[in-house]
Amino acid sequence: MRVPLKRLYEKFPDSLKEWAQIGYHTLPPRWRYGKHYRNALSLFEKSDWWDEDKLREYQEERLRLLVQHCYRHVPYYQRVFRERGLSPGDVQGIADLPKLPFLTKDMVILRREELLANNIPRSAMEEAHTSGSSGTPL
Repeated sequence: MRVPLKRLYEKFPDSLKEWAQIGYHTLPPRWRYGKHYRNALSLFEKSDWWDEDKLREYQEERLRLLVQHCYRHVPYYQRVFRERGLSPGDVQGIADLPKLPFLTKDMVILRREELLANNIPRSAMEEAHTSGSSGTPL
């Protein structure tokens, strides 16, 4: 839910929140999720026609940006990089991913706060839950 709508929703009395959720979910995704949804949809439609090399190039560029972001803003990954003597430049592509630890459900539960980026306000974050179909809800 977009931040302004979320703030409005939080002010509703509990008796109206369920109806507000139903109404919200009847809106078209383009309205619910705004420009980020439209941009992702546009990218999806374009990338459907990319060849394997172009797709891998795009994936690896996005991976490098994600690694840089995590290195700068996610305490868990700052610690991991420090402990392993790595810098963001050491993860240039998919082949370099084994340099980083595999993130398990248990680690997410144990290190929840450390996995939150410190450059994103809590008010802009959304909490979500899994059903636990694999055994443990998350």
